[in-house]
Amino acid sequence: MIKVLLTRKRGRELKDQIQRAQVEVDGHRVPFNLEATRWLGVWLDSGLNLKAHYQTCMSKARAAENRVQRLCQSHGLAPGLARQVQVAAVQSVALYRAELWWQGQKDRLVGIQLMINRQARAITGMLKSTPVGPLVREAGLAPAEALLEARQLKYTTRLLSLPENHPAKEILPVSFREGDQHAQPGEQTRGNRQWAERNNRGPWSLGQHLARQLANILPVDPSGGFESTTQTTSSQFPGQIEMLPGPEALAAAQSLPPELAIWSDGSRLENGRSGAGIAWQEPGGTWKTRGFPLGKGYEVFDAELLGVVRALQLAEKVGDQRPVTILLDSQAAIARMQHTQPGPGQALVI
Repeated sequence: MIKVLLTRKRGRELKDQIQRAQVEVDGHRVPFNLEATRWLGVWLDSGLNLKAHYQTCMSKARAAENRVQRLCQSHGLAPGLARQVQVAAVQSVALYRAELWWQGQKDRLVGIQLMINRQARAITGMLKSTPVGPLVREAGLAPAEALLEARQLKYTTRLLSLPENHPAKEILPVSFREGDQHAQPGEQTRGNRQWAERNNRGPWSLGQHLARQLANILPVDPSGGFESTTQTTSSQFPGQIEMLPGPEALAAAQSLPPELAIWSDGSRLENGRSGAGIAWQEPGGTWKTRGFPLGKGYEVFDAELLGVVRALQLAEKVGDQRPVTILLDSQAAIARMQHTQPGPGQALVI
C-alpha cells in the first residue's frame, strides 16, 4: 500500500505537510510516494499538473518512434502505410489522456509538434531543409494544436453523451450541462459560470476548460443546456409504424378511412430558425393548423420529432375514440419513434 498526497505546495511547506499526513495501518506506517503514482495508465503527481505523465508518454513515444523508423527503413513501407503505423504506434502513445492535461502549455505544444515534424519527415522521406508546413500537410498529419484541441472536443462531447447519473459527467460545470437560461437565484453554486466569462483567463479546472473550449466553437448559445441521455428499458412504439415509398404513401393518405388524421412537418429556415407544424381536419370539414417554433440551434430532425409529439398530444387531448393516423415525410423521424434507446431525439421520443 502506498499513500499519495495531492497538493500544490513545494519545498519546506511540502515536507511539513508530509510529516503531518502520516498514515498507519495495523501499526505499520504507510510510505509516502514522492514520485508520481500510476493510476489507470495516468501518472498522477502531487500537484495534479500531469507533467510526469506527459514526460513518461513522450519518452515511450520516442522509443516507439525509433522502432517504427527502423521498421520503415528495413521494409520500405509505402507512405500511406507508414503514416498509419506512425499514428497508431507513436501518436497514440504520446497523446494518451492528453485531453486531461492540455490547457495551452507552450512547452508541451512544442514537444508534440517536434514529434509530428519527425513523423512527417519519416513518412515522406523529405530532407531536413523542407519547410515544416508543406511537409506536415504532405504527410497527411494534423498540427499539434489542432490535434490536441480535437481530442479535447471529442472527450467533452463523450462526457455530454453519458447518462445523467454518470459520475464522469459531473466533471463539466452544471451551468454548462444543464444551462442557466432558467436557473433561479441560488440554484447553482457560485463560480460555476467562470468558464463563460470572457475576461477571465483562469486558471480553470478541467471541467471549466473543457466547457470553454466547446462553447467557443458552438454556433449557438449553450445557455439552454444539452439534451440528456437516459437509460431506459427496451420498449417499442405502442401503435403501428409504416414507411412506404412516395407513390404508395400518397395513395394511402388519399384513401384514409374516416378517422382523425394529423399531418406533421418540420423545417429549418436559412437564418437557422427551426419549427414544426401540424394540420388536421375537424369532423365538420374545417381545417385547423398549429405551429411550434423552436428557435435557433435545432435541426430539421428535431423539428420533425417535435411535430409528431405535438400531434400525439393533440390526439390525446381531443379524446376521439377513433383510430389516429399521423402522416409525416421524414423517414429518420419515423425510425426514431420505433424505440427509446439513447441517441439523438431520445428526450422527445420518451
